[in-house]
Amino acid sequence: LESVTLMPKAVSLNSFNGFYHLNGKEYFFKTHVEEQGTLEEYYHADLLHQAGYNIVRPLQTLHEGGRQMVVYPVVRWPVIFDLVRAVEVSSTEGDTFESVIAAEKQECARLLTIYEQTLVRSSGEENARAPIHQLFWHRLAGERFKNFYQGKVVPLPGQGRNSSTHMIPFEELLHYRWTICTKHGSVVAGEWKRPTLGELIERARVILNPVRETTTVVGHGDAHFGNVFLEDKKDYLYFDPAFAGRHSPLLDIVKPFFHNVFATWMYFPREVAQNLQLSVSMRGSDIIVEHNFELTAIRQA
Repeated sequence: LESVTLMPKAVSLNSFNGFYHLNGKEYFFKTHVEEQGTLEEYYHADLLHQAGYNIVRPLQTLHEGGRQMVVYPVVRWPVIFDLVRAVEVSSTEGDTFESVIAAEKQECARLLTIYEQTLVRSSGEENARAPIHQLFWHRLAGERFKNFYQGKVVPLPGQGRNSSTHMIPFEELLHYRWTICTKHGSVVAGEWKRPTLGELIERARVILNPVRETTTVVGHGDAHFGNVFLEDKKDYLYFDPAFAGRHSPLLDIVKPFFHNVFATWMYFPREVAQNLQLSVSMRGSDIIVEHNFELTAIRQA
């Protein structure tokens, strides 16, 4: 091993990656860390390729407990995550905006075709083996949820982490109902039945339980913009199929949709906080959140 260079990125929330040189050749590597993971992550790049995805296939995959490392050939195309961020911080939209939007529309049409061609009914046993459930049900129903939330207290915005006032135990938070207010109006969680946070979590555990027969497709599972290159300024080139397999088409798109559109605050919290106005009030069993956060033009598109 001649050299190793780590490449920290905002999009890498539970992984790290970089380049290394060996015998005069350069390789790219990426690792996933899932300490409370209950499933191995499988890199089904060949399955995606056979289904029609334009995918970077790994050269080598290593598994050890809750950690996985994958070695890839080096790809020089830009990552769509970086292109979208460049558009957001630029004063003009330019050609990049149009290229990304055109590529997204083209890929959505191709993805729909792949879904139609691979659509089948899967038994509960088959469905339960899908790696994608690690992203949803196993995190929600397993040790990860307990370790992150049980016995914790949650400070309200503006109070600071060291303040003992205006904090609420998570177990108490489960009994509240939520209303989110923006300048465009209010969104009530579960508007008709008005469930509490705890009821929503229990409902999700039932709905997302993988041991049930369902309609499935062959999907990437985690195709947010950080896992997609833009090849020749027009084609999606998928990368890092850690959760690829046969699973629900809804699960296939919901995580990328959230990350690509709504999760800017998670990747760039300091930048978002500069212009963010946020208040939280408690009225009886209701929590009212008011904010001025706005999606940028490219996120809306």
